[in-house]
Amino acid sequence: MQASAGQTRRKMRFISWNLAKLDLALWALTQIGDKLSIDVGLFQEFDCKQQSASMATTNGDFHQFFAHSFDDYGTCIYSRPDFTSTDIAMAPRGDYRVKFWKGLVYKATAIALLDSVALFPKGIIVVSFHGYNGSLQGRDPKDLFDHVSEVLRHVEAMDQGRGIPCVFAGDFNTFEREHHIAVDSAMETHGFRKAFGVPYKPGGDRVLDMVYTRNCMARRVPVANPYHDSDHPFMLFDVDKVEDEAARTLPFTARS
Repeated sequence: MQASAGQTRRKMRFISWNLAKLDLALWALTQIGDKLSIDVGLFQEFDCKQQSASMATTNGDFHQFFAHSFDDYGTCIYSRPDFTSTDIAMAPRGDYRVKFWKGLVYKATAIALLDSVALFPKGIIVVSFHGYNGSLQGRDPKDLFDHVSEVLRHVEAMDQGRGIPCVFAGDFNTFEREHHIAVDSAMETHGFRKAFGVPYKPGGDRVLDMVYTRNCMARRVPVANPYHDSDHPFMLFDVDKVEDEAARTLPFTARS
């Protein structure tokens, strides 16, 4: 594999963004990326046909993995390091939002183990997540907990008890305090820590877009305006090794 940015500097740079079905991935990876050397893009509400055609202009700088949810949309991972393995986790329950979709939508989560780089000799697992958004009956926190837990089951299967660093980021649809409690509970059970979140609207108090990590750490990179066209902010962040061995997470063991 050719040397990636992650091999030539100490940190890997990520962007995570709900694109709101807009053709913004190319802008994110080339306009932001050319200036800030992005290694990995985690996108939600990604339009497979529209975005893939646009991304052909990146000249093969990124490898792509797409998980189809509905129509031409889903979650997607772009990565300079190649993929060692990939997986798709389907939501256990379907969203039903008459305003946006006709019928049930079972959201798909793209998961990938990236090739070894100097920073992470075991590689790194990355997850692009778009959380359960509810039904006509409302947004039950348990349904979101079950969705996150199902994705984590796939992460553990990919990890195979090796303690591979993992970044789990995206739009969690945590509209209420109870949703945050549910997500934190699921993530903490598997040894993940919340790195940060960004308000859904400028100056707002609802945080839907978040980054969790295990066996690595993420620090947000300040930007002047992360609210660019999409109704969600993009999250730009650097991922680094965990310096403190006490902060490392032991391989996950399922509870009986």
